[in-house]
Amino acid sequence: MEVNELYDSSGILEDIELLRRELIESGLKSGFNSEETIKVSQILDGVINQYLLSKW
Repeated sequence: MEVNELYDSSGILEDIELLRRELIESGLKSGFNSEETIKVSQILDGVINQYLLSKW
């Protein structure tokens, strides 16, 4: 999933929830400082930022 994708407001909330779950799973499986977990965290941050900016 790319951070720069355009989202409608209902889809973005679903994506945030899916990424949040993926982040937790990755952290528990690979460690919270693993490259995979950090990458998912960065993607989630970008999607949350897009959502917040869309609300302005």
